[in-house]
Amino acid sequence: MEAAMEDFDPVKTMQLAKLGDADAQFQIGMSKLYEGGFTQAAKWFRKAVEKDHPQALFFLSQMLCEGQGVQKNMALAVQYAKKAFELKNYGAGLALGEYYVEEGKFQEAIDIFKQVSEQGDADERKQALFLLGGAYHHAPPPLGDKDESARYVRMAAEADHPEGCYHTGLLAFEGAAGPKDVQAAVY
Repeated sequence: MEAAMEDFDPVKTMQLAKLGDADAQFQIGMSKLYEGGFTQAAKWFRKAVEKDHPQALFFLSQMLCEGQGVQKNMALAVQYAKKAFELKNYGAGLALGEYYVEEGKFQEAIDIFKQVSEQGDADERKQALFLLGGAYHHAPPPLGDKDESARYVRMAAEADHPEGCYHTGLLAFEGAAGPKDVQAAVY
């Protein structure tokens, strides 16, 4: 969806959506979502999903995860998030990686976060670096690695990720990533 929502022409977009245009179907879904019409949003996202629209796949996966306008279905939510990520929707990759961390599938999460940290936009890369730090921190041995965790959190901080900055300061203050350094804690 290249056009901004402020350029949204509901009549023209609806005509295109009814003709099967996936971008228009996604836009209609977004307009319904903004209005709070979750069921209608899901209906239009589904139409775009049939055409492998990456943003529609991601938004519908989130709705399925939360049960918004649709019956909650984690298996289908994961399937759609995977497909969106394969189609280069890195927001879907971040969400999928976070799901894998919650499920204890740390290697899968780390693989996804690394890909997003290399290929996503600037904000996605920063978030992926921070999430990599968290995944390494929470993963059990041998994958879990506090030094690797601290390295990725510092990289996120260096990219001006707010939580990365905060956690880098905590690590320095507590001496969790080397000697205690109160000066460095004021990152």
